[in-house]
Amino acid sequence: VTQGSGLLYVMPERQTSSSMPAVLQYWQDTLRSEHPNYIDLSDRIGGNQEEDEDERPLLGFLRQNAQSLGNHINFRRNDSKYALLRKALEDYYNENPNEKIVLFAYFRPTLDYLKERLQEDGHSCALIYGGMGRRKYEQLEYFENPKGPKILLSSEVGSEGINLQFARVIINFDLPWNPMRIEQRIGRLDRIGQKADKIQV
Repeated sequence: VTQGSGLLYVMPERQTSSSMPAVLQYWQDTLRSEHPNYIDLSDRIGGNQEEDEDERPLLGFLRQNAQSLGNHINFRRNDSKYALLRKALEDYYNENPNEKIVLFAYFRPTLDYLKERLQEDGHSCALIYGGMGRRKYEQLEYFENPKGPKILLSSEVGSEGINLQFARVIINFDLPWNPMRIEQRIGRLDRIGQKADKIQV
């Protein structure tokens, strides 16, 4: 372990705190990648970062542990964090069946996992993250349509430059370190044109 190498573990730790089943699946997928010794973090956090070969940490032990854990523990079945989300959505939609909800998560593997789980539970979802190009705006139009999906899953790319004032509920599935990021997320809904008296966060 070299001086400063502890910083290389910050991103995997944050991914784990975001969603254990999602990051476990992601690490296991790297076993089948072209460069299996590397965990490519830069292109999976959902932002617009360009991949930097020099910043990709060599984390072979994570891959090995991920495979071992996957053989013994079903994180998906025992995902208490998702269970709380599912219950919150069920309770909310029982009282507000036509509402649109914007759900933020920092990491793309978390977003992919949530979309899969939510669709299995009968929720229609739109999804945006960095690097989508024109497809991002197509997904936003799809979400805004009254007959479109009720849930928008978004990375940090959705916290700036888009207008979502037709929705009034935000769910932060994970929290960024910078509190200003949270304010930016809220600002997508709390803006001119918002008709609701309150924004629910």
